[in-house]
Amino acid sequence: MTRSASSSRLSSILVLAVTALLLVPRAYAQSHSYQDADQLRKAVAGASRKAAKTGKSSDWMRLAQAYEDAYRFPLSNLIRGEGNSVRTLAVRGQRPREIMAPTGLDGVYKNVYSDKDICFDADGNLVAIVVTKPVLDTVDVLERAFEAYANAFASDRKGSCRGAVAEGLSRLSGECRMLAEMATLFGQEEEAEKRYLQAARISTTPPCETPDPAALRVAEAVAERERAALREQERLAAVKAAAWDELARGEAKYREGLSLLDQAQALPAGDDKAFNALQKQLTQCFRDALGILEDCEKATDDPALKQKAQQAMRPLRLYLGPGAN
Repeated sequence: MTRSASSSRLSSILVLAVTALLLVPRAYAQSHSYQDADQLRKAVAGASRKAAKTGKSSDWMRLAQAYEDAYRFPLSNLIRGEGNSVRTLAVRGQRPREIMAPTGLDGVYKNVYSDKDICFDADGNLVAIVVTKPVLDTVDVLERAFEAYANAFASDRKGSCRGAVAEGLSRLSGECRMLAEMATLFGQEEEAEKRYLQAARISTTPPCETPDPAALRVAEAVAERERAALREQERLAAVKAAAWDELARGEAKYREGLSLLDQAQALPAGDDKAFNALQKQLTQCFRDALGILEDCEKATDDPALKQKAQQAMRPLRLYLGPGAN
């Protein structure tokens, strides 16, 4: 099983979580042996052209398999020995360029090869294998494989490849979820969310019958976040649309305060209790007016409205002082 993390320098990297390292399990083995990456790229290109030309489900299935082969190819020269130790992991035909280089994780190091980093802890236990040079580095190979499987299912009139497509989609979905988990491990939150959403979508695409609960929980959380953001946008849009009404309301509140000021001035001399009560009401009224006008100024893009709100706020701020909100 492979897992992935992203970096600022690499648009796409694959990651293998070696806690479940089987390297090339029988159900996930490559369908062909390839001499090198160029041969595999040519195989993918040829399968893509043929599938697009014929539209046959069998050709779409071959293309999906070719994409999966391309996804697994960087790990094809790894041989695992006993246990879960970097010391028992052989890399055929490659020597490390750097040994025990630091990673972004505390206590985790890596041996750097031309196309992959083998990560391990201080005790030599394997943590991850990060492929830094994928065979196809300009596309999302898992997404392309998903599209090929979807096309195979859509063009399969006899239903002969339904089971194989279901297995393929389930395999891709599980892979995406593990990519998400590994991205989380490496602190790549955006990549993790992207892969969880991908896993949720693939696992609920017919004929796949194995929805991924973890991915679906993330998908629902993301959907709720987006719904909340939409509600907030709608609220702000409503405030913006009603900005002139809000300006009028703020100005009315200001005039209400001025009327209280007139009442205070009309009080007989010595009526301190009534004066203090009116002054308290006046201050609160001016604070309310200022708050309304400030919200109005922030919400509007209309220069004329913004200017009127600013003019209306000047006497309120003068009265309330520098600490006014």
